[in-house]
Amino acid sequence: MRYLKLAWLAEELYPDKKIIIWGHNYHIRNHNSTMVTEHNGMGYDNNPYPTMNEMLPAQLQRQHYAIGLYAYQGSSLKNNDKVEEIKLPHSKGSLEDLLKASGYPILFVNLEGHTLSPDTEWMYSPRVAKAWGVLDEVMIIRDQYDGILFFDKIRPAQRLK
Repeated sequence: MRYLKLAWLAEELYPDKKIIIWGHNYHIRNHNSTMVTEHNGMGYDNNPYPTMNEMLPAQLQRQHYAIGLYAYQGSSLKNNDKVEEIKLPHSKGSLEDLLKASGYPILFVNLEGHTLSPDTEWMYSPRVAKAWGVLDEVMIIRDQYDGILFFDKIRPAQRLK
């Protein structure tokens, strides 16, 4: 249902504007139904179903740019107000392992416009990445996101009183 509201916002309320939709990686993936394995909040699923971005009208799918957010270490505040630590170690060759090897504490990687080569092979091959920093999922990164924002270390949000 959220995708209908998003389509209405983009096509009716703000037809000549750019809008930013901020959501969890799971909801904004480009092609969630093509995930190799995913965690849907209730368990692992080898038959993933489409999520919001896949259900948008075709015109909006062509216009959007999905950015996945990943971190190597630290902790985050969950919706239930509990702090959860990122599970270490990351598997060798995982998305987090590869981006950590860059040496940058904060990194943005644009995945669009790259062809397959030895330097970009990691974008095109099945790769482990951790949902919420704790649940291993397998995906072809370039199929799911147009860009990746990576942080070496994150800290939990502080809720306003």
